[in-house]
Amino acid sequence: MHIIDRLPEVVDRVVLAVNYKKEMLDNYFMRHEDEIRPEVVLVEEKEPLGTGGAIKNCEKVLSGTFLVFNGDVINSMNPQRIIDYHHSRKGIGTLAVWEVKDPTRYGIIGFDNAGRITRFLEKPGPEEVFSHHINAGAYVLEPEILDHIESGRMVSIEREVYPYVLDKGLYAFPFGGYWVDAGTREDFLGATEKIMGFKSMKNEIGEGCIIHPEAKLLPPVLMGNNCRISNCVVGPNVVIGDNTRIEKDARITNSTLFNDIVVSRGAVIQNSILGANMGIKEKEIVEDKIIVSPEPFLSQA
Repeated sequence: MHIIDRLPEVVDRVVLAVNYKKEMLDNYFMRHEDEIRPEVVLVEEKEPLGTGGAIKNCEKVLSGTFLVFNGDVINSMNPQRIIDYHHSRKGIGTLAVWEVKDPTRYGIIGFDNAGRITRFLEKPGPEEVFSHHINAGAYVLEPEILDHIESGRMVSIEREVYPYVLDKGLYAFPFGGYWVDAGTREDFLGATEKIMGFKSMKNEIGEGCIIHPEAKLLPPVLMGNNCRISNCVVGPNVVIGDNTRIEKDARITNSTLFNDIVVSRGAVIQNSILGANMGIKEKEIVEDKIIVSPEPFLSQA
């Protein structure tokens, strides 16, 4: 939804390439179909097909120029701007690019003064680095690109497609702001910290919250609605969902808590992510973890 919510009006259909937890996504979009614009279509990958194979698998429901986003990337890129840039270049595709200090974890891109990509290398060794601009996981592509992707097998678009269509006009779109690959716990928390810092956030407290006068909220803290915060320490870099209760002497730093959570007395949470509708017991220590519980929790305090 962090991608869908900021799509421009020109986008008339969203296609999700789904392998893991397809039923969960089906249920979510059925429940919210009256609230979400545009139309959302799920296309199943019975076996993972890679970044190129996943696109090819969606061919029957794609029409005209289309956008591709990696779902675990958080960035400040304006989708309408990359669409406009793409149309002005009239090539087969446009790739959003981001500049990093260490590009060896990513696909690096070389491009000329007109923005035309001249070289593309996925995850180079230190001695192979020719650019610090990386593939940012957002593309605008023409349907012609599908002719260059073999069907029915796993295909890496970065390794097996992009390097071989440079002569058809593949362009780079640099952008500013922020970009984080949030596919791991560390990167998710890093993305949260970076976005809150980029927005120069102090503390933002939702409606209906009750906060003890001696509670310490060390900014930035982003808190949802109807939370109850006792005499405890929260922050820095903490996100708290709605209806969450944090009891006396608890300590939470650099963590994200989803909705309906109870953090019991004296518990410590550091560098962690807690899923919705769960709780942490008295004096429990949670560090460098992701915890998800399907059962509701009631504090013993």
